[in-house]
Amino acid sequence: MTSTIEPNLGRFEPLDPKKIRLFKHRGMLCLETETAVHLKVMTARALPLSMPKQYVGFLTRDNHDIGMIKNPKELDAEAQALLKEALEKRYFSPRIRKIHAIFREHGSLRWIVETDLGQREFVVHDFRENLLHLSGQNMYVTDVDGNRYNIGKLRKMDPASQAILQRWI
Repeated sequence: MTSTIEPNLGRFEPLDPKKIRLFKHRGMLCLETETAVHLKVMTARALPLSMPKQYVGFLTRDNHDIGMIKNPKELDAEAQALLKEALEKRYFSPRIRKIHAIFREHGSLRWIVETDLGQREFVVHDFRENLLHLSGQNMYVTDVDGNRYNIGKLRKMDPASQAILQRWI
């Protein structure tokens, strides 16, 4: 028999997905619970890299915790769509398909890449601090604006991209 260890999610109160309602008001995401209506809420994944499809928190605009749902799939279809839209805006993370160049510029690294959203150029300060290796060789790099780019698995990239990246890692 296998057991599942629940992560410690700290300060968030659990919310029952069947007892909340997500809606938009004047273009902003809102949350209605059994006890209150919260206008202009923000969403945040508690474990964005290890469990991105579970544990979504809701916060007020001034970062006060409202609560968290464990499984967003338990929301109704409309709420799931609203939540997905909000999370996609917050976690902009294009996948890098090809690396055209990485070069040093003023103490930082300028990247020129092809992503699933088209060609991008971005700058990374302190490369070693902003490159994240996850299990299975998945990698992410974070630019100076806080955007996270998904590099994926190095061995799955084309040989030229691998060679360029290998010079820096």
